[in-house]
Amino acid sequence: MMDMITIKYRLLFLSDWHIGSGTGIPGMVDNGVLKNSQNLPVINGKTIKGITRDALEDLLVLTGAANPALILSDIFGEEGDKEGQAVFHHPMICPDENERKSPEFARFLEYFKERGIGDIRFHTSIDKETGTAQKGHLFSEEISDRGFEFSGTIGVANHYAGYIIAALRFITKIGGKRRRGLGQCELEIISPADYETYIREICP
Repeated sequence: MMDMITIKYRLLFLSDWHIGSGTGIPGMVDNGVLKNSQNLPVINGKTIKGITRDALEDLLVLTGAANPALILSDIFGEEGDKEGQAVFHHPMICPDENERKSPEFARFLEYFKERGIGDIRFHTSIDKETGTAQKGHLFSEEISDRGFEFSGTIGVANHYAGYIIAALRFITKIGGKRRRGLGQCELEIISPADYETYIREICP
């Protein structure tokens, strides 16, 4: 049996952010925020997996690692062909009951649940030839507020833990429209407590 380790992290959004549901609300917004049954925004494990893979790919290039493609394939797998050696669970909004019920954060969550649709931002498609906005291409997206805090776990083969931890430390933005200032975040490794020793194994 493969020797596995569980990595626990906390994710705090420092700016407004957008992870889309792929569906809209007719007549109101073209692309809504992915939410749960309580009308609170959520992040799925696939999103964390994708952003972690992107971060690790950049990190492997920067460090000049040998066989980066093999490392990425082993950790994340290949669609429809090969399972990876890491499992990315869905992060949860402040799973700690005391934090969730703290007066300040409880009011924050209640406000978002009762508000219905969040802030909406509009943008247009740009004509590549003229560099101007295309007529009739106005698009609206719902945006989640800064201040949301999530906690998540990743199960990974022990010998690849350093790569995942290093990649997580490399993440500063999550979600769509990152180049427009959305999705700025702070990601903190909670466990293993000696996570720096895992990083040193791959980046001496």
